[in-house]
Amino acid sequence: MYQEEEEETPALDALRELLKAVDELSCYLGPKLRLAMSNARQLIEDKDSLPF
Repeated sequence: MYQEEEEETPALDALRELLKAVDELSCYLGPKLRLAMSNARQLIEDKDSLPF
């Protein structure tokens, strides 16, 4: 059981670092992602005007 805890710690630390990086990226990319989602929604709504 002690060995499992040792093995989990690096994985949990890596997960924490990943979540921190995702949080930082979402702060930076948030407005760009919202714009992209808005554009995607508009394309879906205007699908009849698409050339394909």
